[in-house]
Amino acid sequence: MRPYVALILDSFREAVVSWTLWLLVVPITLILLGLAPASVREEVATTLESHELVSPVKLARRIRAEAEGTEPSPGKRIWSLLTSTERKAWERIADPGSSPGERVQNRSRIRRALNRLIESEDLYDADAWRGVLLDKETQALVNQDASSLDRIDRQRRNRLLLQAAFPNYISKGGVRVVIRYFGFDVTSPFTMPGVRFRTFISDTIVPAVSGFLLGNIGVFIAIMVTSSITPQLFEPGSLSLLFSKPIVRSVAFLAKFLGGCAYIFLCTAYLNIGLWLILGWRFGVWNSGWWTSIPVFLFIFAVYYSVSASVGALSRNAIVAVAAAVLFWTAGFAIAVTDGFYVRLSIMPQEISHLRQDRGKTLAVTKSGGLLKWNDDQHEWQSVSERFGAPSSMRVVGPVWVETEGGERILVARRFARARGGMFDRPRLEILSPSGEAWESTNGIRLPQGTLDLFTIPDGGVIAVGIDGIYRIHRWASEEEDEGVPTGFFFKLPRFGKREFEPIGPSDWALRGPSHVAIDPPTGRLAVYDGGEVAVYRMSERGKYEQVGRTTVTSDGEQGGAVAIGGTTVVCILVDGDVIELDATTLKKRHTYRREPKSQPRQVVAARDGSTFAVLYHNHTLYLLRPQAKGERRYERPSELPQRRIDAVGFDEQGTLQLVHHFRRIAWFDPKSEKMVRQYQPGLTWSQWIYFTIVRPLDRIMPQPGELKNTAQYLMLKKETTDGDFNREDIEAPRESLNPWEPLLATGVFFVLVLGLTCLVIERKDF
Repeated sequence: MRPYVALILDSFREAVVSWTLWLLVVPITLILLGLAPASVREEVATTLESHELVSPVKLARRIRAEAEGTEPSPGKRIWSLLTSTERKAWERIADPGSSPGERVQNRSRIRRALNRLIESEDLYDADAWRGVLLDKETQALVNQDASSLDRIDRQRRNRLLLQAAFPNYISKGGVRVVIRYFGFDVTSPFTMPGVRFRTFISDTIVPAVSGFLLGNIGVFIAIMVTSSITPQLFEPGSLSLLFSKPIVRSVAFLAKFLGGCAYIFLCTAYLNIGLWLILGWRFGVWNSGWWTSIPVFLFIFAVYYSVSASVGALSRNAIVAVAAAVLFWTAGFAIAVTDGFYVRLSIMPQEISHLRQDRGKTLAVTKSGGLLKWNDDQHEWQSVSERFGAPSSMRVVGPVWVETEGGERILVARRFARARGGMFDRPRLEILSPSGEAWESTNGIRLPQGTLDLFTIPDGGVIAVGIDGIYRIHRWASEEEDEGVPTGFFFKLPRFGKREFEPIGPSDWALRGPSHVAIDPPTGRLAVYDGGEVAVYRMSERGKYEQVGRTTVTSDGEQGGAVAIGGTTVVCILVDGDVIELDATTLKKRHTYRREPKSQPRQVVAARDGSTFAVLYHNHTLYLLRPQAKGERRYERPSELPQRRIDAVGFDEQGTLQLVHHFRRIAWFDPKSEKMVRQYQPGLTWSQWIYFTIVRPLDRIMPQPGELKNTAQYLMLKKETTDGDFNREDIEAPRESLNPWEPLLATGVFFVLVLGLTCLVIERKDF
């Protein structure tokens, strides 16, 4: 055993004393020294940002209405402190005839005026805020003399007073972050809680730096340094001296191989331990996962080094050994690039992300925003509205199926996921009508500002739900949207008749976001998730929506969520992983579930009778929630379904679960009998066939050590899906799937085969 230990130590010593070790150690040291002085300072939000004004026009109208009252109120107090110029501007803003361009300016005018009042010592008046419920922080600040407060506390007090008086129109201001370096502020405060910023640093920035230095640069420098170790072992002089003792050749080769791995082990441990100390000391993030990632980076090097060492042992040439490792890396890289090219440009944009049942028709939305219709006679997806290109930040509004005098139509629109007001937040309706085997598209009206979704209500009408209200759509053709009737001259005659849409929602409706809306088709009830709260609305006999109840489901109002309503139950899913079951009438919380701690929920849909809810996660896993069931069956993952491969779900009118899996396969599953009813596999295009038949199997078989960086990131984060916390406000936004164990299997088999075959050849070859 002693000779083999001596070989390992000799290789270890050779790597340590090598001058090329400093080629990687010095840059790592400089990076660690550069990161050490960085830190984060958190401060409370004081002034108002533009996006924190949910509905500035409605806010101006509310304040103007309170100013006309006889009793003291916050609005009356604010109006009295405005200058004459500001009052005139606000009166124009309150005028309902303002244009989209004016709305952008209105938001800025209102924000400037309110921020000026936030600086004032005279904003608070006890009589004006007598009927407003104040939280503990606000009450503690108003109990102090305004003149004794410093500037930050005074601004914070006034900001909280405005939030308390107008909670539907001003978002809650939490914590803002300032990046510091050597104790100095290097950025202005930006709205991002410190916890989220630290998550972004530890989940995205640091793994990227570590993976680039160790998984790319470090591996190839190490290959160059260690490429001569194995060939030297089999040189005639060294070989005769070494094998003069009773020693096994293959074991000697493996001992030299293990010694060569010492180089990358030193660099990996040095960088990861340094990052772990800096994250904990400067940012308060103590993550033990950094220690478990060290063996993964070591294994990445070992795979490449196995090719270099094996070729070096057989050829006894260091240059050939390095060339073999480079060619191996190039082949894996080429296959990975080809696979990524197909996925991003041909496969992913055509993947189905949503299903919607309307009037017995199954409609599907693709990741690129295209629209498909399931043809049950031909068992194929029919393209209705094509959109090419990679998935973007656009979100599909609708679709809904309507019947008109001219036949059936599909209404759909697209909006920016993060748009909040302004002239770019009025999506244009697209009207799709059948024309033979194809579909024709015509432009429709512009929907109300901030439209989130379109729904068909029980009386057959179509409603648009947006951040400013609920609207019933009366007509949708674009020619009816014009301001007047063309005359052929330089003016238009006024157009009389019904407007394109009319508000039918509560007068105080204003969504501050992040928001999601769902409908109960049999009753027309709406469930709304908005900024950590869930509310239910029902339609009154007068055809207007009124609130049934509201409750808070999370104190973190900045995280996204989604809801579904059916029967007596509302189900809310949150970005942090919670699945919350609520009573649809009282909104009392019944249960909270968390079954997939390493992934996040993406969609929730309800059967029409509310007997079953389906929750789909970003790792393509599906759970069924049955409010009437007991025990584990209440929220379970059916083993009969193709778990880890499900892309979209929905319920048909009979309560059968529809699911799309394995790209575009569609299946029907009965939740009661827990049996698959039927399923079909539509045909593929030639490019899709090439990918699934050739490119994808080759990518799975070909070992790709570079993909093991995902395994390291998984061990660091303990998450199967990640987005660097960029999409915390959008529960639907794609999360990168790390797939930590797939590359480990193929690469591990390749690694064992290479070393095993090399040992076999060494034992039989006469050196």
